[in-house]
Amino acid sequence: MQTIKEEVRGTIYDVRHFTMGDGPGVRTTVFFKGCPLRCSWCHNPEARSPSPERVGYRFTDADGNAHEGVTTVGKECTTDDLMEMILRERKVMEMSGGGVTFSGGEPLMQEQFLYQLLQRSKAEGLHTALDTNGYADREVLERIVPLTDLFLYDIKH
Repeated sequence: MQTIKEEVRGTIYDVRHFTMGDGPGVRTTVFFKGCPLRCSWCHNPEARSPSPERVGYRFTDADGNAHEGVTTVGKECTTDDLMEMILRERKVMEMSGGGVTFSGGEPLMQEQFLYQLLQRSKAEGLHTALDTNGYADREVLERIVPLTDLFLYDIKH
């Protein structure tokens, strides 16, 4: 297994703690930015662009008050930054048989970032899951298979 010595930066748009639908047990799910597909039924369209982007929003709250503005969706971070966030919930993950799930967007678009996060997660003893559409070269998939405990394969048809 190749070890990455230099820390890699990547772009994510969300980290959700205490998720339960993305693998066994209680998990932390990391949503990567960027997807090469443009599915009309995409449930995370804010993850399509690989870069942080400014988007407008408008909504009405439960009290009937209107809100609107502009926000940035996505942020660049290092593997150290992300591992610190993931490991905050380590005890809960261990007690529940959970772990970390990498989702998106499409995590395989950021191969080096994903690979280093998988390496670090396995070194910490975490269960790893990858929620993917599999849109990547065979070599990329073969490289991450040994570091991935569970594939949540989203077949696009």
